[in-house]
Amino acid sequence: MVKVKLSGADFLAFWHDKAVWEGKYVEDEAVTVDGRALTAEEGDAGEVVKPSSTVVVEGGLFVADKSDPSDGEEFAGVLRMWLKNRDTAAFVVRVKRGQEADLRAAVKALGGEVVA
Repeated sequence: MVKVKLSGADFLAFWHDKAVWEGKYVEDEAVTVDGRALTAEEGDAGEVVKPSSTVVVEGGLFVADKSDPSDGEEFAGVLRMWLKNRDTAAFVVRVKRGQEADLRAAVKALGGEVVA
């Protein structure tokens, strides 16, 4: 079974990537957020996970809407390939107050974008 550990920021980027999910759904996934198993009662993972969370995904099936679920791909494997094929990285950092402008300037100098 494939197991993927990633930041909440990366998980949310994957979860909200419309190109990934068009005509697809996931079932029987095991998602752990900050060391605690996510339950169906808590709602959609995209609403529970925060960018600063640590997320672990195991198992689950990634299935086309009209196919037999047994024909699905392993969800964590699909997530791992998505991460591998990205051309950007997202992460959350903390700096002391007063250093925000320096951090923003450094990110921009590297050709990056400060999203939030």
